[in-house]
Amino acid sequence: MQRLILIVVIVLAFGGVAAGQQPVADLVQAGVDAYNRQDVAYFEKMLAPDVVWLDDDGHAVAGKDRVLAFLRNQLGATPPRKLVVTNIRTGSTKAQAS
Repeated sequence: MQRLILIVVIVLAFGGVAAGQQPVADLVQAGVDAYNRQDVAYFEKMLAPDVVWLDDDGHAVAGKDRVLAFLRNQLGATPPRKLVVTNIRTGSTKAQAS
C-alpha cells in the first residue's frame, strides 16, 4: 500500500551539496529514491544537523538524530513504505513536495 507523505526539504539540510550546484527538485527526487530503497546511509550522509522533516500527519521532526530515528522506524515497516511525490514546488532555499 502506497501512502502519500508530505515532506518539506530545506536545501540547507543537505550538507553534501552546496546550494546552486544541483536543482532543488533533483535533491527532493534523490531523497524520495533513497527513501524507497530504504537507504538510511543516504540520509546519514546528506542531512545537516538542523534538518526539519514533516511527517505524514504534519508534525515537525527536528534535528538529524531525531530525523534519522524517525526514518529508521519508517523504513523498517512491514510492508515497506513507499514515498510518492506528485507535486514539487521550489523556491531559492527550499522545496515542498506533496
